[in-house]
Amino acid sequence: MSFLPRRRLEQRIAQLHTALNNSIEQGKRRARVSRRMTVLTATVVFIIGFALGGYREPITEFTVDLAQAIGLAKKPPASSDPETAYQNGDYQTTLRLARPLAARGDARGQSVLGRLYHGGYEVPQDFSEAARLLRSAADQGDAKAQLHLGVMFTEGQGVPQDHAQAAQWYRRAADQGEPHAQYNLGIFYATGEGGHLDSVSAYMWLTLAIAQFPAADAQRPTAVTSRDLIAKQMTHDQIMEAQKRASEWKPK
Repeated sequence: MSFLPRRRLEQRIAQLHTALNNSIEQGKRRARVSRRMTVLTATVVFIIGFALGGYREPITEFTVDLAQAIGLAKKPPASSDPETAYQNGDYQTTLRLARPLAARGDARGQSVLGRLYHGGYEVPQDFSEAARLLRSAADQGDAKAQLHLGVMFTEGQGVPQDHAQAAQWYRRAADQGEPHAQYNLGIFYATGEGGHLDSVSAYMWLTLAIAQFPAADAQRPTAVTSRDLIAKQMTHDQIMEAQKRASEWKPK
């Protein structure tokens, strides 16, 4: 995440592009269609991810599940690690592995289980329980939990909506090198959504996110586009300062 709902992503992109006098073409909403159109639907979902800068998990999960359902991809082998199982879309295994870990107070188990409750995967969607589990894991330093907790504060899901709190959790995850948190933090600085408009910091965090994202990550091109749009409104000295900060950054 970020694992942000489409409505919030649309608002963010609209804010950013209004400020920069530019726009990104909006993707069409995906529709349920016949088997013949299923592959096209998956492609449209990816296009939406590029256009809106969406957190990769819901997009990837939908497409992987879709490909498995129509026989274009095989399900990966069962994992003994809940995080790996979660990333593979094997939510039954994730739930089985994460629950006993979470019950013992393990941050990794709480983080993964919280994300299951947040998304409603193999459990009824429960934002309050998700926030409880993610907060516990985030307080123990789990970067993914911090990222998702930031999303929940952004949206007011299970917690009061509080963009300043969201920015703090994004920052804690970003400081550990979590690229989706770095991206969200960069957008917060670009739009002033976290309470502080700062193009230099926005450029820096987006640059770091770009460096951290795998080349195949659907959010990487959006991060590049967003950073380049911001750069058009910056002076040469501001860009040089942002690049200097990015080059000197080290994970905490």
